[in-house]
Parts: sequence; structure tokens; C-alpha cells
Amino acid sequence: MRVSFLGVNALLFTICFSFRLIDVFLIHASQTWETLNLTKMFGVLVIIAYLVITKQTPGKIGFAGRDMLKGLRFGGAAILFSFFLAYSTELLLLHMAGENPRVIITALGLSLQTKYAVSGGLTFALTLLASNLINSAMEEGLFRGIMLRERTLKTNLAQALFFGLWQIVWTLKDYHDGRLDLGHFIALSIGITIAAAIIGFAFGLVDTITNSSWSSWTAHIVNNSFFNYVAVRSGTDTLNHHRNLREVIVMLVFLSIGVIGYYFWSKGRERGAPGFAGVPARLADPPVP
Repeated sequence: MRVSFLGVNALLFTICFSFRLIDVFLIHASQTWETLNLTKMFGVLVIIAYLVITKQTPGKIGFAGRDMLKGLRFGGAAILFSFFLAYSTELLLLHMAGENPRVIITALGLSLQTKYAVSGGLTFALTLLASNLINSAMEEGLFRGIMLRERTLKTNLAQALFFGLWQIVWTLKDYHDGRLDLGHFIALSIGITIAAAIIGFAFGLVDTITNSSWSSWTAHIVNNSFFNYVAVRSGTDTLNHHRNLREVIVMLVFLSIGVIGYYFWSKGRERGAPGFAGVPARLADPPVP
């Protein structure tokens, strides 16, 4: 009997998420958002093990060399346009409020609560960059690569849900450390799960449109890099006062691009247009253990 896609996805998620909990709560290798190297390196090893066991190549999970440039162009253009609108809106609102906003470049680790964000110099900036590359490779390889083997809305919704649940480790950490009470923990967990699921779904759409995980990988790196390095300081010397608004705008614009692109992509398949018709799933069914 063949193993179901959902079963394989759930197993891989459970393995990686369990190690993530061990890392955060027992090993304590990671104390700030986006510096979770140990977990992400473990996740990369899980992906490699999966490819070896199933006798697959990276191209089968969307990282084919021939699709790299296409993915880089589409994913990069979509996320850059989203950030352009987000920063423009934020700066406009601050100007209308009588502030004197300015965009600054700084190394800033992200946190669920702005007051706990960590900043630093060149070493910290390079650490963030390395973490970003590992993080994006692992998460895109797992969630959009392996979990999106069949390019359907159903599988995209499933991987997006897993991706949303993947993020709640930070609310668990803040609750454990006393930074959140029970009510805020529940509310923030629901909110971050939904938000991460939405952006994960959007990543899946651009992955599907281009048949390449390079698209979502590029968008993921650019997204994290902007939030890590590009901040807005207002006239009151407040840093990233409207960061949450910026995040929402980026998410909604990028999702809109994905939905519109998916609409035309699906119409192209229905018409049998060249490059659309008969596109197979990237991976065959996993072998029987």
C-alpha cells in the first residue's frame, strides 16, 4: 500500500517540529527570531535524507537548475513590488501625521514583540544573512518543495497550514518565558498561524505558477532580508512603529499577485496553451517503506 502524501508530509513536519522544540526549550541554541540555525540545518539534513531514501533529485522538489532564472525573476519581482507599496504607504502615513520618516539600513533581529527585537553591528548582520539563507532553503525545500509535490490548491492549502503551525514555537517560547499571559498567547498563536499560513499559501502559488521552488526561495530571502535590514525611523525617533502594517501590506499584495498569476496559469492549462498543458506533479508517489 502506498503512503499518502499527507501522511509523509505530517511525518516530516513532526520530525522537524519536534527537533525545533528541543532546540528552543532544551538546547537553547537560538534565542532570537531568524537565528535558528541548528533547527534549520537539521531540517536540511531531513530533506537530503528524504531525497536519498526516495531516490529523488533537488529538481524534483522544484530546485532544477534550468528553472533558476525564471524563479529568481518572478519571485524577486513580486516581493520587491510588494515591499515598494508597503514602504511607500508607511512613509506616506507618517508624513501625513507630521512625522519626518526616513528609511535606514540596520541589522535588526525580528521578534513577535518589537521591544524584544535585537540589533547589532556587522557580525550580527552577517549572522542574520547566513541564517536567512539556511532558513529559506530549509523551509522552502520542506514546505513548498516536498509538501507541494502535486501542484493543486488542496496540497497548497495543506502545506500552508503546516507552515503556519511551524511558527507558533515563538509564542510558546514567549509564554514559557513570561512575556505573554495565557490570553495573549492564544490570540497571538492564532494570529501568527493564520498570517504565516497566508504567506505560505502565497509562496505556494508562485511556486506553482513557475513550477520552481526558486521563486518562493527568492521571495522568502528578500522578505526576511527587508525586515532584517531595512527599517523606518520616524521623527520621534521611533523605529518601525508601523512594522505590523507594513507586514500586512506585503502579505496581501504578494498574495494578490499569486492569486492573479494562478488564475491565468490555470486558464492557460485549461486552454492547453504551450507551457501549461499536461504539466505533471513534480514528484511521484513515495515508495512503500
